[in-house]
Amino acid sequence: MPYIITEAEKAVFLSLPNEVKRGKFIKRFWEKRDPQPLTSVNEFKIPYHKRISLANRLFGTAGTAGWRLNKGKIYILLGPPQEIQRDFNPTSTDFSVFHGTRLFQEGKYEEAIEYFKKAVGKFHNSVEANCNLALSHLRVGHIDEAIVYLENIIESEPNVVQVYLALGECYFTKEEDDKALATFSKALELQPNNTEVYYNIGIIYYKNDETEKAVHNFLTSRDLDSDFAGTYCQLGLAYIKKGEMDKAIENLESFLSVDPDSPQAGQVKALLEAIKKK
Repeated sequence: MPYIITEAEKAVFLSLPNEVKRGKFIKRFWEKRDPQPLTSVNEFKIPYHKRISLANRLFGTAGTAGWRLNKGKIYILLGPPQEIQRDFNPTSTDFSVFHGTRLFQEGKYEEAIEYFKKAVGKFHNSVEANCNLALSHLRVGHIDEAIVYLENIIESEPNVVQVYLALGECYFTKEEDDKALATFSKALELQPNNTEVYYNIGIIYYKNDETEKAVHNFLTSRDLDSDFAGTYCQLGLAYIKKGEMDKAIENLESFLSVDPDSPQAGQVKALLEAIKKK
């Protein structure tokens, strides 16, 4: 619900004591904005989520979702532009990063690496180019190369949260969980209200069967951003581990409500059916 929830609504949501009440709040939140409540679909909610998906595709970088950027916010609130002007300079870092990012989003990581390398070659200290190059290496399994690029960024720009998020992902992929936790904790020092950091820390605790700590971090992540769908899914899985099936169902259903078009939606629906049959 980013950009459309009011401060008053956010305060109410954060004051709610449990998942059941939060789930009802989210349901009412969308119902209030439905311009045609007698139809079977919410004519406000569906285009809103489509704009988020398009903002991610059009404006996202390899390390940052497009809806989190200013241009993504404008797109979500105002819709597509009436006119598009493109004036790319083929020698600029933006040109290389733009094409590299498109290839990254298409899963063409090796091709993306070549574009990001061009950008880094011309602008050695570009945080965006180095971070995207590192994430591309990570996706093709070149974890050590990714770490080198990210550590180089930290030497010159030690206060960029997104770099620590990417570096933490590298350590997590290498199963160096202590280093991953330390790296995510550094990100938290820089940005205490970053929902992705709490989410990633929760993932590490979940993986290591420290379920209470995982739930605590997932709840914090959800409270900071009630529209971050992944948190609801992970909370559902964590509550299954704890044997708290009612809470698991609430959160898995919230996941489907927040992101009904997710690639994981089918699996979550199947999981919900299996739980309810027991």
